[in-house]
Amino acid sequence: LEVKLKKDDTGLEFYVIVIHAKASSDQSSYDKRVDISNNLMNYLSTSRSSDYVILLGDFNDKMIGSITNGESSPYQNFVNSSAFNTISSSLNSGSQSEHSLPGFGNTIDHIILSDEFTSSFIKDGSLNILEDELRSLYPDYTATVSDHFPVNLILKL
Repeated sequence: LEVKLKKDDTGLEFYVIVIHAKASSDQSSYDKRVDISNNLMNYLSTSRSSDYVILLGDFNDKMIGSITNGESSPYQNFVNSSAFNTISSSLNSGSQSEHSLPGFGNTIDHIILSDEFTSSFIKDGSLNILEDELRSLYPDYTATVSDHFPVNLILKL
């Protein structure tokens, strides 16, 4: 899903692209995520190369490493690209206490920003998984709402 938005007071136009990639840790599913990543990178490089882009959603894999044993991230092309900030990569560090997919110990929901969104657009310390906040409000969240917790980032637009 791609939506073009415009902030009225500043006139800033930007695109939000939401993805839901193939789930599961088997090789075939991993290969499909690699294809999605490559096709998405190609699309963004040819059609949105100078646009402000927020890419977010259920990537169904990590930015650092992979849920598929022995594989690197299927999104390694984004991680390695200077045209994108895979800001949620840090959520795949071993020290992370909250995860977007609890019970599996992984964050597979991510936010990627195009390089047009410089660090001045990002509110310091705002990247967060809303696991603790939602569990405190809705103790049965994973049984009644979703098996994923949202990844949150505040942008100063």
